[in-house]
Amino acid sequence: MDNFEKPSINPAELQPQPEAQQEKPRKDVEEVKEAQNFFRSLGLAVENDGLITKEPTEEQLEKLREWHDQTGDGGIDMPTGKAFYEKVLLAISLWRQQEGEKTNYLLGKGTGVEVALRGNIASRTKRPIEFSYRSHSDFELYGVDYEAGENGSNLGGKPVYMESFVRVFGNQEYFPVTKTKGLKNIPPTLLHETAEIVDFGGVSARVPQLELLFLDKYMSRESTPRPEGHDAELLARQYVLDRAKTHQYLDQLVIEPAVAQIQAQTQKDYQGQLDSIKRNITFTRREFEEEGIDPSPQDLITRINEPIQSMLDIHGTDTRVSYSGIRLNLWQALTLEQIDAEGNVVDQEFLQKLETRVKEMEIAAIERYKNKHQELDKLFDDIDNEFVEGEKAG
Repeated sequence: MDNFEKPSINPAELQPQPEAQQEKPRKDVEEVKEAQNFFRSLGLAVENDGLITKEPTEEQLEKLREWHDQTGDGGIDMPTGKAFYEKVLLAISLWRQQEGEKTNYLLGKGTGVEVALRGNIASRTKRPIEFSYRSHSDFELYGVDYEAGENGSNLGGKPVYMESFVRVFGNQEYFPVTKTKGLKNIPPTLLHETAEIVDFGGVSARVPQLELLFLDKYMSRESTPRPEGHDAELLARQYVLDRAKTHQYLDQLVIEPAVAQIQAQTQKDYQGQLDSIKRNITFTRREFEEEGIDPSPQDLITRINEPIQSMLDIHGTDTRVSYSGIRLNLWQALTLEQIDAEGNVVDQEFLQKLETRVKEMEIAAIERYKNKHQELDKLFDDIDNEFVEGEKAG
């Protein structure tokens, strides 16, 4: 994959301006300072880079774990902005994101967006707009290097966290270098090489390239957005994103893998429908035997057709509901001539109609993904117009 540019990094990006030179103190700087003071009160050292020591004592780890549990709320690890600043600071301290030339992980998904919204990225244009805080249930860790299965599972079972991190925060959601929640088939070096360094209240935090982070959240939206909108939209309003690069990522990391998956599913749907019909014929024959009835071939066909038609009357022909493994939206009522003695569908017209139907569904599904380009352009156009109108009004 070509033309993936690494964001420029300003060596001075993590050096906050002296407060005396600032017109207004940055909220994230104040919040991180408060978090640092809180951890100092627990006897933890704050190092020169602003991070907390990564080697607490056993007693301190126990206190931190207890504090982490007590400050959660019903499974939400970071219910408040205060908890968010404290726990992000502690997390990236106990398990450093960068060690020498090695990147261990990036803060992704919701927590990554929150860090970007509240911090600053030196190489990016950040618009003067603020959003309310959204609670976060856990950390989503992207770009973790481990032996991953196709679904992202840890094949080797090798622990990925620093021990002190997992002692405090427990197991968190993590993803390999080749996929995120919403993106697939990512080139193995892309996430690390294009990562953004966020000045998060004076400490360094790493998140995926903003175009990747935006698209990931666009394809995997949160179920409870804040009043101002979903994370992806807010990220695009907060920072000026590269529209062309976002479209490129959409093609290569969303649409291409989705099309391949849809086409493979088409073949499974076609064969699965035929297999399910055969299983239902076998099962229905067994039912008659258990009832002591020697059915006629028409009795067999009728007993299969009638309940499926009843389901269609309730749910309609466009439903994705299945009955005994038979997809209702692919169903055709059976006749005697279409089935051989073993229960196989042998009628060519039936088979052709089934093939046509699954192909139509495939084309419609692919088209929905391709329409994402128009959706993105409309979103970016609306954002551009919002800020152009705002500048005129100002």
